[in-house]
Amino acid sequence: MDFTEIMNSSEYDFLRTNPRLGNRMILMGLGGSYAYGTNNENSDIDFRGITLNLPSDLLGLTQFEQYEDESTDTVIYSFNKIIKLLLECNPNTIELLGLDEEQYLIKTVLGQELLDHKDLFLSKRAAKSFGGYASAQLRRLQNAIARDSMPQQEREQHIYHSVKNALEDFQRKNEMFDKGRIKIYIDESDNPEYKTEIFIDAEYKHLPLRDYEKMLAAMNNDIKKIIQDKLAEIEKKENIKVLYAVESGSRAWGVESLDSDYDVRFIYVRTREDYLKLEERRDVIEWQLDEVLDINGWDLRKALIQFHKGNATLFEWANSPVVYLETNEWKEIYECCQQYFSEKAALHHYYGTANSTFKQYLQEDKVKYKKYIYALRPLLACRYIESHHAIPPVMFDDLLKQDIPQELSEEIEEMLEIKARDGEQDANPRMPVIHKFIEDEIVRYEQISKDMADDRNSDWEILDHVFLDLIENNPWSD
Repeated sequence: MDFTEIMNSSEYDFLRTNPRLGNRMILMGLGGSYAYGTNNENSDIDFRGITLNLPSDLLGLTQFEQYEDESTDTVIYSFNKIIKLLLECNPNTIELLGLDEEQYLIKTVLGQELLDHKDLFLSKRAAKSFGGYASAQLRRLQNAIARDSMPQQEREQHIYHSVKNALEDFQRKNEMFDKGRIKIYIDESDNPEYKTEIFIDAEYKHLPLRDYEKMLAAMNNDIKKIIQDKLAEIEKKENIKVLYAVESGSRAWGVESLDSDYDVRFIYVRTREDYLKLEERRDVIEWQLDEVLDINGWDLRKALIQFHKGNATLFEWANSPVVYLETNEWKEIYECCQQYFSEKAALHHYYGTANSTFKQYLQEDKVKYKKYIYALRPLLACRYIESHHAIPPVMFDDLLKQDIPQELSEEIEEMLEIKARDGEQDANPRMPVIHKFIEDEIVRYEQISKDMADDRNSDWEILDHVFLDLIENNPWSD
């Protein structure tokens, strides 16, 4: 593959036209799988580079840390920022100094001088930074394997214990169980595809319907209380204030199965003193990842920067129908941030998500139907953006209300019924109408997103004001 030719294509014109880049760049090379030698035919191309700061940056009159182009997965760090990261032995950046000669696409005299002195950045910090990075990745891998590859019997046992504990706690709190009982247990399955399955026996006598409805509502609220208690625990231990917490993923989309976990995402703010300290803190908190709960959050500063980029995932969180916690401060913040929605950034994100899912998970004769949803939903979001020029709904059902072919609608309905019945992990025969729709729409939206002009809001002033006002005028900043 000729990476120089790719770099010189019109898609990468920003490297030559952006005043922060162009002839100020001193080094650029490959990143990701092409740098590691683990690429395949579906791998994305990642470029990483370094550009010199402007004199005004050095005088403190302007500020610049990095340039990111999401459509090409390109990140160019400022010289000041990269030096700071290299001194910390940051795993994502120090690898730029260790590429093979042919993997560098730009290398000036200054770039070569930096490479000649790369040993200056090796220290004992490498053990901590790379060890921490490896541990985090291993933890994610182990939990992903636990969810996706765990034998069905064992996975059923995990779900059973979680549900059983919540049910026992619920029964202790509710008087209505004097009129009946709920028993939950694991037994041999009637479904030939399962060895064992969770069963429930429920028996009530003379229970008013209103009480039954209250009972169901209370059972749903139990998990909400557990999550809210977790958020309070995070606040205390991390010395932060959670501004907003929601469900993301299948439960927010309204297509969860019995074994779907809870994907909790939250936005938090630290104290003013923490933001003024020279030592940098991580801008994410990864609190819990197991077979039931997946809880992590973003620092408000990171969230505002992502709003500025038109990050589609963040807009989804902000519009999730399942809210665990929402402060008045967050409502005011999001009111200001809605003007940063970018159709181009959202289309690129959604078609890219669909394309990645399609290539990785939907090529076999039998596929997991939840992966169809992971490909269909972003493409339906693209359709909504194309026709409404607005932030798309989060719920899958709401996206299906658009004008789509009847044959497709019927096959999607069939697929959802099978998924709800069989669970997250079961593979079923490929569905031809859905498959063809995904394949065609990926090609169409790739071209649309490429042709669309950049519509991102370049103004920082509003976001700066939101951030500074919050950390200056709220009690948790004292």
